[in-house]
Amino acid sequence: MYEELIKNLREDAEWAHANEWETPITLRNNLDAAVNAIETLERLAQNGQSAIDTNRRLADKIRMLQAELNRLKRERDQAVEDLNTLRKRSGFTCEACYYSDHYNRDICIGCEYNSDNNWQWRGVQEENNG
Repeated sequence: MYEELIKNLREDAEWAHANEWETPITLRNNLDAAVNAIETLERLAQNGQSAIDTNRRLADKIRMLQAELNRLKRERDQAVEDLNTLRKRSGFTCEACYYSDHYNRDICIGCEYNSDNNWQWRGVQEENNG
């Protein structure tokens, strides 16, 4: 894109060195074009840096959200474990069990024979079903 401009500036520089007391006739146009090219490149660099900064902020936000998600999953798993423990102690053996709503004879009958350990949390219920 700027190859021709660079070539012209080099020619102007060579001509100016060879003719110290004279300015090449094309120098002004080439210098104006060089200034425009530098300004364009600076804008592109700023836009590129802005995009890099935005990507870094988004990556940081993603890492923060992933950490929060992992923490919430651990909390959920602990709450389900606590619910299972309380369910067993209370005698409400089928309470909040997935198979209470999706009866499976083999699993439900087998649950009675292994200290209610076939219990599986029913998961999040829809607002109108929960």
